[in-house]
Amino acid sequence: MTERLKADTNRRKFLKTSALLTVAGGVLAACNDSSTATTADGSSRSVPSSGDDTVDLNALMTATDGLPDIGLGDPDAPVVVVDYSSMTCPHCARFHTASLPTLKSDYIDQGHVYYIFRDFPLDARARAAAMLARCASEDLYHDVVDILFERQREWATAANPADALFSIVAQAGYTQETFNACLTNRDLETAIVAGAERGAEEFGVASTPTIFINGARFPGARSPQEYAEIIDPLLG
Repeated sequence: MTERLKADTNRRKFLKTSALLTVAGGVLAACNDSSTATTADGSSRSVPSSGDDTVDLNALMTATDGLPDIGLGDPDAPVVVVDYSSMTCPHCARFHTASLPTLKSDYIDQGHVYYIFRDFPLDARARAAAMLARCASEDLYHDVVDILFERQREWATAANPADALFSIVAQAGYTQETFNACLTNRDLETAIVAGAERGAEEFGVASTPTIFINGARFPGARSPQEYAEIIDPLLG
């Protein structure tokens, strides 16, 4: 089966059932390592030459309808990093726990990088986790994303992932009632799925994580030093 056919099959499965009904039966998804060609970058920011391909940065920075981006850093920073990840992807967890903290301290907090996280859920559990992060307050959004990646093994492979997820997000103030209400929010689920479909169709996302740096696509997780080697020449 080709990678494109696999992606199309996954997308058709996204909306069959609600996250609450499917979270207990989801399985840990494997992360692909392939990518597809897309359009050329059209922004004024410098573009790294080492990416697989480039996409139009202005289009990439435009949020999906109904799913506003909750970015970190200065939107006018010279470097924009857009991260498409699945909450159940081990490679994505490695990026978020091993590389992103350094990017935050060395680049995002210093005004050099604007960071946008985008959900690309590969299975029902990842979709549920994405919804729970979105239902948290905006101030807690990235904290919830971080802790879900840090404790990924506790819920992504759990026999009862709903209970495992609740025990984690309860720290962000969830009650059982708000937890259930979030996971049965069809409008939110539809928006998350639409964002993932747009990432695949418009920007060629075919693997997780896929990291765009000023529109250049870099599939897979890299070390902090490797990201520094890509970003530093773009700072002028």
